[in-house]
Amino acid sequence: MRIYVIEVKWGISRGRDTDGYTTCGLYANGRKMASCSGGGYDLRGTVFGDFLEKEFQPELLKMPREGRLYGSRLLTDKGKEKISLDGACGQECMEQVIRVMGGKLETLKIGRGRKAPEFYTLTMPDPLEN
Repeated sequence: MRIYVIEVKWGISRGRDTDGYTTCGLYANGRKMASCSGGGYDLRGTVFGDFLEKEFQPELLKMPREGRLYGSRLLTDKGKEKISLDGACGQECMEQVIRVMGGKLETLKIGRGRKAPEFYTLTMPDPLEN
């Protein structure tokens, strides 16, 4: 089993063109894996989708093709296939992707307040177990 301790951090952008936008970053085992900013879509779902897409591409390609999960699509570039995940459709969709891959996401702690960090554990089967 592969175990990831995930921290989702929230903040406020101070960039020239994005001042005041909400920011969201995902850290897996202390390493920054994904970030986004803005509003009007699920930022948490977006960083989870980006993380899953980067970290678990071989597992995503093994998912059933028929009845593909909402928020996922198959891309082909120069004969090479890749699964793209659109986490903006919601964290629940990304949790469904995790379950289909045989993983489990557990909430450890969600702090109080707008900028409080959130902690999760993600348990995924080893690629050799499949």
